[in-house]
Amino acid sequence: MELRPNSIKCLIFDLDGTLLDTLEDLRDAVNFALRKFGKPEITLTEARRYVGNGVAKLVARSLIKGEKDPDFPEVLAAMRRYYAAHTVRKTKPYQGIAETLRILRNKGFKTAIVSNKPERAVRKLVKRFFPSLCDAALGDKPGRERKPAPDAVWEALRLLGAKPEEALYVGDSEVDMQTARNAKIPVAAVSWGFRDKEDVAPYKPEIYAKTPKELAKLLAPLRAPLKIGVFGGSFDPIHRTHLTIAKRAARQFALDLLLFVPAYIAPHKRDKIYAGNEVRCELISAALGRDPAFRLELCELERGGVSYTVETLKTLKKRFAPCELYFLLGSDNYASFYSWREPEKIRKLARLAVYQRKDQEAEIEAGDLLIRGPETSVSSTALRQKLKEGKIDKEIPSSVLKIIKKQKLYTGKQHGKNR
Repeated sequence: MELRPNSIKCLIFDLDGTLLDTLEDLRDAVNFALRKFGKPEITLTEARRYVGNGVAKLVARSLIKGEKDPDFPEVLAAMRRYYAAHTVRKTKPYQGIAETLRILRNKGFKTAIVSNKPERAVRKLVKRFFPSLCDAALGDKPGRERKPAPDAVWEALRLLGAKPEEALYVGDSEVDMQTARNAKIPVAAVSWGFRDKEDVAPYKPEIYAKTPKELAKLLAPLRAPLKIGVFGGSFDPIHRTHLTIAKRAARQFALDLLLFVPAYIAPHKRDKIYAGNEVRCELISAALGRDPAFRLELCELERGGVSYTVETLKTLKKRFAPCELYFLLGSDNYASFYSWREPEKIRKLARLAVYQRKDQEAEIEAGDLLIRGPETSVSSTALRQKLKEGKIDKEIPSSVLKIIKKQKLYTGKQHGKNR
């Protein structure tokens, strides 16, 4: 299968043997069940050979008579129960794999995980080891065929909003190679997992990586040019209108990603941050949920100081190259745009996309873009005042309000500092 540079937008990873070394916990769960029914136990080498097609196949292969063993259903049930309670006793990410995922996501790739492990276990492991590094996590569930059937891969593509020709699969086993071929997408084979190079060689993977670092190096040049929205602000707190504007822009301009960029110190709101950096990031993450098109971007918080847009756009333009940036701003800020630092440089770095506010409509200049939709009038200032008065506003997402209540934010005292 042909693999062209600048053609891939999303990466789909196998879990066991590719991202996580789960072998010892799987073997221990099988052996617990085998011992319970007086069956011979398996070695780690045998477990390595047996994994890859889900826990039912693993247990069947561990029994001398396989599925014909009269105790097979009970052994399988015992193994499932034990594994559910002991999923992460010895399981750990392969060395360097979390950093590789971080690098690839910072390059703009969307990422998903597809496993034959039960879906509840998959999500538990992803939440523990790869929080914020995965846009979708799918496992074995009723009604969806396990790998090597392509069903879960196609579902991941649907969730990521990607086409098969924009995706690449990463795995370590024959099942992974077959899965990619059945889904009609290219595949990268890795050597640090449960199989050797000789096992996957017959499938002629497009890429073969010996280390996570090498994988990142080989995949980075494949990333397709992206259209990226940049939505900056204090987000103090984030509210539904922020999300509505972002969704309109993403749809209207066919954006691949939309980055929410909380300011460290907003140039026009110096010393007016009411919730600290960590809290605002927590609120934004809660509001964004699992939408793979939306991401929290920390470059302004990491840079510190006054958050000048021109510096942010320079950083993002370099990191996500090749890309086209769209900078979202309200008509109130658009009216004072020429007072910003290096406004002409900003125009060279990004397209300006303006949403109209009822309190200050603006005439859009040639070359700039208007985000279609009703004018907005909601402000974080007004919402903070309502919260201070103990009032609840439907503009605040329930996931955000839960955190605000728990931490007693915006009750009259300044909660947290930028530094």
